Formats: sequence, structure tokens, C-alpha cells
Amino acid sequence: MTMNDIIRDVSALGGLAIYLVAMISFLLLQQFAQFWQLLIGLILAYAVISGVRSVYIRDRPKAMQYRTWWQKIDAGTAVSMHAMRAAILGIVLINYFSNIWATTWLIIVGLVVASARVWLKKHYVADVAWGVGVGIVIGFVVLWAV
Repeated sequence: MTMNDIIRDVSALGGLAIYLVAMISFLLLQQFAQFWQLLIGLILAYAVISGVRSVYIRDRPKAMQYRTWWQKIDAGTAVSMHAMRAAILGIVLINYFSNIWATTWLIIVGLVVASARVWLKKHYVADVAWGVGVGIVIGFVVLWAV
């Protein structure tokens, strides 16, 4: 296993699959507020990404090919969706656990996910910074709203 393989696996912590597992877990645990916070956060995140990447699109450090509008949105790099999802999930989980150890661990994981996106040449530093920043804002908005 190479370093890139390990970093790719770490990057997956900001992926949609992990986010959906957290949502379904809260649903099964009947923690409906957290489920709704994550669902609304995900919808807002996709709205932000679609809007920004529709207007401002630039290639990733390692350019991706695309044919359709949605592929173009996915191939763009204006804001990191992995970093945004990791931040939203982190904010909701930090609020849920209200524990210094969980908070510390979640912040570290979020920063590692963001760094992994740069390492893998999926995003520039500014992209992950915007992703984390917007994710934190969305995270606090959904905590306040739900």
C-alpha cells in the first residue's frame, strides 16, 4: 500500500458514502434533529457547489475530462465538496457529542481530509479553505435552524 493509497482512503472520510452512513445512523438511532441537520446541510452544500461551479469553473490541478453539465460541475475545483462535507459533519458531530476528545479528533480528521485533497491534486489550497469555511457556516446554520 502506497502513501497515495492511504491518503486517498483518508480523503474518503469527506466522501458522500461516509456522510450518508452518518445520516442513516442518526435516523436508525432516532436522532431526528441530527438527521435533518445533515440532510439540509448536504442539500445546501450541493446548492453552493452547483452555483459556484456553474459560474466560476477552473480545472483541477490534475484536469478531469467531462461531457455533460453535471460532469463539468464535478470536474471543477472552485470549492472542495469533500472539505465542505467533512466540515458540516464535523460541526454536527461536535455539537452532538459535546466532548473535548471528540471535538479534537473531529477537527484533526477534517484538517486531514482537506489536506488530502491538496495532496491528491484534486484541489488547490484555496479550494479546500473555501470548502472548510463554507462547510462551517452551513454547519452552524443547520444547528441553528433545526
